[in-house]
Amino acid sequence: TQNIPIQINSMVTPDVSLSTSVSLICPGTSHQVTATPTNGGRFPSYTWYLDNAVVTGSGNTYVTSSSLAPGPHSIYVVMGTSAPCPTKLTDISGPVTITVNRAPQVNVSDGFTLTLPENSAILNATVTDPDGTTPAVSWSKVTGGNSSMSNPAAATLSVSNLQGGNYTFRLTATDNCTSVYDDVA
Repeated sequence: TQNIPIQINSMVTPDVSLSTSVSLICPGTSHQVTATPTNGGRFPSYTWYLDNAVVTGSGNTYVTSSSLAPGPHSIYVVMGTSAPCPTKLTDISGPVTITVNRAPQVNVSDGFTLTLPENSAILNATVTDPDGTTPAVSWSKVTGGNSSMSNPAAATLSVSNLQGGNYTFRLTATDNCTSVYDDVA
């Protein structure tokens, strides 16, 4: 009799998941997304997708372009397995969302006219951030004579001790990446 070795391989199910260290990036920057295979075999293949369009990745990593438009972008990968006895030939990762920061939006109330001896006013503004962060705000005087500002780090500013002449006040909002401003005269 002769012994003949027989190897029986277990069925394996390929799986791939994505990881990223951040979900919000600044405009003009790139970011790496990494695929982690399970049962991918010795030579798994990867097809990367950005917003449902095929993009070029380097094996199990994809680096976003620094020219991505502001807003959210969905990234996922299809991994082909080279493992023996797979239950399926490919696996699709769950998506990760990378958001390129959008600038805060600032809207300052319209200008106004005061007649001395009235020398104070309240300036109102709305500041929003489409990415959900709370921007820091700061009022400054751009032009005009002496004045006093109360609470310049809030969306509502009280100005007093105004003198005759024209004034321009500016509200600047700063989020994770971007500063924007609006003036009121």
